[in-house]
Amino acid sequence: MNVNHPQLTILNHCFFQCLWILLSGLLLCGCGGSKNNTQSEEAVGVAPDMHTSKNSLDWSGTYLGVIPCADCLGIVRVLELNADDSYQLSSEYLGKAKERVVERGNFNWSSDGGKVILDDEKRYWINENAVVMLNWEGQRIERELSHRYRLSKTEVGPLSGKVPEAVKNSRWEVYWVNGMDWGKEEQGKAHFSISDTTLVSGEGPCNFFQAEAKMPATQVLRLGEMAATKRACPQLKQERDYFSALGTVEYYFVFDSQIALFDAKYRPLILGRQKSND
Repeated sequence: MNVNHPQLTILNHCFFQCLWILLSGLLLCGCGGSKNNTQSEEAVGVAPDMHTSKNSLDWSGTYLGVIPCADCLGIVRVLELNADDSYQLSSEYLGKAKERVVERGNFNWSSDGGKVILDDEKRYWINENAVVMLNWEGQRIERELSHRYRLSKTEVGPLSGKVPEAVKNSRWEVYWVNGMDWGKEEQGKAHFSISDTTLVSGEGPCNFFQAEAKMPATQVLRLGEMAATKRACPQLKQERDYFSALGTVEYYFVFDSQIALFDAKYRPLILGRQKSND
């Protein structure tokens, strides 16, 4: 015999209603947790890389190079970038009148933090211990000798004590000293070499010489006291000029099988062409 109990029916209804509410709440909590986890993972996954040349490289300092020139031996380009965003850019045309063009001002950074823009809109891409001259659109210069638009940072060191591969075991035949073309026969012939033992030796128009060399940092070359033979010849004055220039060398730069030697103010002193020692 079936007997309906109204109170029992009400209780059953309440029980199932409460159970449904409880299960719904658990499902909602589970979904909410999954959503939060997904958002957190997405936030980690798409975090932008904030490293730029501006904030991750030691970019302040002096950069030196010899860039191509259509009607001269090359342009000595020296760019000094300062931590306060000021700069000095100097240019000297080898083989022309010894006059240095100096520009000063403040530079801006490109939006990506990878390039500096000078007052006259010249642009340089900042690399590790180097800058690369760009065209007016801010792009790499793609032409013959494009590698020559790279300026190396000076005073980066200390070095391991070894002479760089581009310098050692080569004889550098001198063809220009303090603005004078040594290709002319009356100037005489001269050369020098830098060995693994940091010894500079060579010959002037009249005499052989040697001097201790120190290379404490990148692009830095300093010569100690020079010893030389005592022979006389018609080019003795030119030789004295050559030896005197060697004694004031502070920096060097190698480009296209050539070497340029500079004084402490980055003024060019000597140019040489690479010849095999064999």
